[in-house]
Amino acid sequence: CMAKADRISALVLFAVGAYWLVETIQLLRASPLREPGENVVPLVVSVALMVCSVWLFVISAPKKEEKEGRLFSNRARIALLLGLMVVYLALVPVFGFACSTALFLLLMLTVVEKYSWWKSLLLAAGVTTSLFLVFRLSLYLPLPPGPWGF
Repeated sequence: CMAKADRISALVLFAVGAYWLVETIQLLRASPLREPGENVVPLVVSVALMVCSVWLFVISAPKKEEKEGRLFSNRARIALLLGLMVVYLALVPVFGFACSTALFLLLMLTVVEKYSWWKSLLLAAGVTTSLFLVFRLSLYLPLPPGPWGF
C-alpha cells in the first residue's frame, strides 16, 4: 500500500517538476539576458525534482512476489514510463497543462500500473484538477493553456 502511495507521489512530483521546467524555459526564452541568472535555480530545481520523482517511482516498484499479472518486466516498465514522460513534455505546449497531465496520468496508471480504467480516470482527473486549482487559483500562476483555453 505504501509503495502505491510512493508511486502516485512520484507521478505528482514529476508533473510539478515538468510544469516548472516548461515555465522556466519560457522565462529563459523571454529574457533579454543570455547569461545565467535568477532563472538557473528554478531550472535546476525542476530537473532535480523530475529526476528524484523518477528515482522514487523506480525504487518503489513492487517486489517479485507482487509481480504477478504484470504486462511488462521492470525494465520495460521503466522504458515505457520514460517514453510517456518524454511524450508528456512534448504535449504540454500543444495541448496545455490540464489535458496533457490528465492523459499522462491516465496512461501511466492504466498501462504501467495496471489500474482499472475507472480508477485511473478518477485518479487522473482528481490529481489534474487539484494541481490546476493549487497553481492557477491559489498561487495565481499561469499554466500552459491548450487549444481549449485551459
